[in-house]
Amino acid sequence: MPFQPKPATESETESVDVWTFIEGAIGFLSDVTHGGTRLILTFDGQPLGCVVSMEDYARLQQQEEPKGETPNEPNLP
Repeated sequence: MPFQPKPATESETESVDVWTFIEGAIGFLSDVTHGGTRLILTFDGQPLGCVVSMEDYARLQQQEEPKGETPNEPNLP
């Protein structure tokens, strides 16, 4: 059966070991993109980083930027 992402609903947070993420990256990224999931990547039970949708990333960027300043990063597609 082909992979079917979860329908977009409220965002949920899921912790995933980094090696598990690497083995199933396509499915996890699809959940982030289409299902609203936010992933916390862990190693030996310790958080390393997170994976969020571009929509969430844009919101975080807007919250960090003081009004009137441009971001230091190039615009992403």
